[in-house]
Amino acid sequence: RTEVWKRITSVIRDYNALRAEYKDFIKDTASDTETHLKELERKISAVDKALNSFDSEVKELVRQRYWKGKTYRDILVPMSESTMKRYVRKFVVEVGRNLGEIK
Repeated sequence: RTEVWKRITSVIRDYNALRAEYKDFIKDTASDTETHLKELERKISAVDKALNSFDSEVKELVRQRYWKGKTYRDILVPMSESTMKRYVRKFVVEVGRNLGEIK
């Protein structure tokens, strides 16, 4: 379970880099990159789909937590720290389901 959690959160943390890499790969038409391109699409869409299933406050929480590297105490959203943690867990689980890592 810990290993699965680490794989999922690494995809979330790498989301912006994955999107940039995806844009670069779209320009490249070599056939050996197609498998890599599909994997990038799979990961990006898993995070996008999970993000779109939450409201704007949770989206902001995820952005600050994973892509700005803030701690829960430094995140300014109108909810308690325990609620933030609960929403982040729900988000990570949703990404895991979208990736097929969690059933």
